[in-house]
Amino acid sequence: MPLPIREPRWLPRARSFKGLREIRGKSHAPAILSFFRDAGFPGIRQDEVPWCAAFANAVLAREGLAGTRSLLARSFLGWGEALDGPAIGALCVLRRGTSAWQGHVGFVVGWDEAAVQLLGGNQSDSVSIERYSRARVLGFRWPRGEAQPQAGSALAATTKVALNLRDLPRPAAGRIRRVLAPGTPLDIVETWHRVHAEGSEGWVSARYVAMPARSTSDPVEVSR
Repeated sequence: MPLPIREPRWLPRARSFKGLREIRGKSHAPAILSFFRDAGFPGIRQDEVPWCAAFANAVLAREGLAGTRSLLARSFLGWGEALDGPAIGALCVLRRGTSAWQGHVGFVVGWDEAAVQLLGGNQSDSVSIERYSRARVLGFRWPRGEAQPQAGSALAATTKVALNLRDLPRPAAGRIRRVLAPGTPLDIVETWHRVHAEGSEGWVSARYVAMPARSTSDPVEVSR
């Protein structure tokens, strides 16, 4: 049975750009330049210009949502509606550097007590998912007029597991168990895994980020 995933409509659009990178040298990534255009800055023709806010604005614009029409990450602190805490798909504004105008913005895809995971632009010169300390968070924002996330959507668990490849029947594909409380109904909202191998030795690292299930159908139950 497929895992139910609860995501606001703009988040799949943001995810579709995951892996997009700047082009080093004199060439520039056309897709990144299109973010500047959709954010209201068609005159910018270089992908080295900080573009996290351009990415967020472009994603919103392509879903018919108003953005900030600014390239400052902190412009989102006055945009939309404030949330008391993180929610999947919310925009998260972070402090960066030593100046009051500096910042970073990205879409929340996971969190725990110590950090948030953001899907954002200009993260390691790409659209990627990165983990940031919650001490840097300035605010969480939600598009005005869109149904707000339901209360009680805090993460149930963020779990890391490691298995020796020699214990797996198919090392290439991996067999990753979810180490969560048995019987807990969950929506898996973000998954990540990587195979580390050297000869016949190696391991699989995995992270499963989950939140209490809100499906009206039968929830997924996690078992060991």
